[in-house]
Amino acid sequence: MRRSLLTSALLLSLTACGSNYGIIREAPNNPLAGKTQFSIAPLDFKSAMINDKPVAAWVAEGGSDEAKDWPQNTANSNSEFVKQLMDDRGTFELNTQGPPPSTGIVVVPTVEQIETGIYAVAFARPTHVRVHVRVYADGKLADELVMNSTVQANIYRPSFNQRMADCMQDVAKDVIGYLNDRSKAATK
Repeated sequence: MRRSLLTSALLLSLTACGSNYGIIREAPNNPLAGKTQFSIAPLDFKSAMINDKPVAAWVAEGGSDEAKDWPQNTANSNSEFVKQLMDDRGTFELNTQGPPPSTGIVVVPTVEQIETGIYAVAFARPTHVRVHVRVYADGKLADELVMNSTVQANIYRPSFNQRMADCMQDVAKDVIGYLNDRSKAATK
């Protein structure tokens, strides 16, 4: 019993203080070690599930302002993602323009799931996004991660568009944090 409580407390503290991403795989020879130049593809929303529906079906229903504003929302979210990458890049040289090259280190973020959330005076549900991030080294898959961000809906963030852009800024911070950690780590 005591061991179970201690383990639970340790896991809770790690969760409360931990990052917003989980590592699916990392290349054992760490091709990111010592690298400072990265290409980062735009956020890919094409295969996202929004409120448990494929993005095309959710947009086609068009019953909400969020669905009607989808093209503008994705453009704004991508813009905020890139802005945050550039703000947090430190000494990294980032290429976020044009199609990613086939050589070097390329980061490909794919939005998998979005829960839009809602804000009403008496009720609020947060916005949540999950992004699958693949890191390629010279065209070969090296690392895979899943990054999550949740932004509370409240009086300061009433719109889904704003909350989703904030989520993508969080993801950008995690991308830079991960690249920083992996580039400073020695090869195994």
